Amino acid sequence: MLSCSIAYYSWISLLCSSYILNSFAEDATILSEEDSALLPSVTNEDDRFKGSPAVGVLVAFTKPPYGLYSGRREINLPVGKISSFVASLANTNPTNGEQFKLDFIEGALHYPMYYDYHIQNFTKQRLHETLEPGQETSLYYRFKPAPELAGRSFDLSIVVYYHDNNDIYYAHKLFNQTVNVSYLYFVIVPYSCLKSKKV
Repeated sequence: MLSCSIAYYSWISLLCSSYILNSFAEDATILSEEDSALLPSVTNEDDRFKGSPAVGVLVAFTKPPYGLYSGRREINLPVGKISSFVASLANTNPTNGEQFKLDFIEGALHYPMYYDYHIQNFTKQRLHETLEPGQETSLYYRFKPAPELAGRSFDLSIVVYYHDNNDIYYAHKLFNQTVNVSYLYFVIVPYSCLKSKKV
């Protein structure tokens, strides 16, 4: 029951943050397909992006309105339009434990399984928050897929960087999944939500 309450209030915090915080997506350089032969091999299990085990994360897409993200599912993003993403970070350390200083957050589209080969880089947003033990904070991130990428699928990665009191630096992958980018997008609504209510 307690875990349900925590999840509920964290979700409310995510929604409120989407109306308060603001950032801007930058234009990006589009790379040609001819360069794909030079791709380095990198796997999704790369240890660089595990983050600290003391940092808990909840994420949600607010635009398109997919809501709380709890597992892999089909996600469609519009090109030439802003998409927005909210993440709630919690420092689960005890009161006398480590604090974390947030450095920046960034996102990119890249070929699946080739993380170091970016097709489009989004804004690197500087952060100034300090996450004390037991404290939560919300991050709001916006990005805009380029029109040239329409009709294709790429891996979308959003990563937050932070460090602790001992200057140990972490790269925490908030989101990493293949998404579809197109001129039109749709959100899959559960059938139960479409059923009319009985009076």
